[in-house]
Amino acid sequence: MSILTDLTPAALTSAIEENLFAFFRAIAGLPGGEFVETDELLLHRTGLSSPMFNGVSRTRGVPIEKVTGRFSQPFFWWTGPQSSPGDLDERLEAAGLLDAGRDSPGMAIALADIDEERARPQGVAVEPAQDEPGLQLWGRMFCGAHGAPPAAAQAWVDAARRLGFRDLPWDYWLARIDGDPVGLGLSFLGGGVVGLYGIGTLPAARRRGVGSALTLVPMLEAREKGYAAAILHSTPEGELLYPRLGFHEYCQISRFLGGV
Repeated sequence: MSILTDLTPAALTSAIEENLFAFFRAIAGLPGGEFVETDELLLHRTGLSSPMFNGVSRTRGVPIEKVTGRFSQPFFWWTGPQSSPGDLDERLEAAGLLDAGRDSPGMAIALADIDEERARPQGVAVEPAQDEPGLQLWGRMFCGAHGAPPAAAQAWVDAARRLGFRDLPWDYWLARIDGDPVGLGLSFLGGGVVGLYGIGTLPAARRRGVGSALTLVPMLEAREKGYAAAILHSTPEGELLYPRLGFHEYCQISRFLGGV
């Protein structure tokens, strides 16, 4: 998809989901992956150990049991403005799927509006993680920052391993303070915008600008490539940070865990 230049609220609202859908297509493009796209749904499966790598989105009136029966391992069911019916979230919970991030603010910013001086914290360095040792460190940061099980982090390492750690469709980022790793993030160019995912900071390093740095650096890199907007789905911890950086909420994205 071409770079998004229409930064109206309607276009940004759409881009928040389109980046996510493009992300799932990239995940399914891994060796051994599968992507299904119909009028009813988007579905991706890889067999990797994290539900991020197996899921369904943009469902439109599809019976819930028809979808859940297509997975043999944990998966995420994503909902947003392009999903229907309007009470789908309630139906998913009633069907036994677990709240894994309901009503997360879908946010966006025009990259021309970045207040770089305000956003760039002193003493925090951000670097890409590109090889196996770097990705293993990234995985340890993922567990430490998000309280995730090792299998969830290992899936991201295994995804890169499937590609031989070359030509990865997304970028892994590490943050350091005085040389010590303190945080991580991930960025993906798709749907005409740059999407920011998984940003997290180790508990001992919070409130030191790590999240700001991990947000800023991928946005500046995308801006240098000609991109005009960034999107993200905020966690509760980020709902205060991101508006200070200039992000605005345009929609809500929900995520439910099935297959457990």
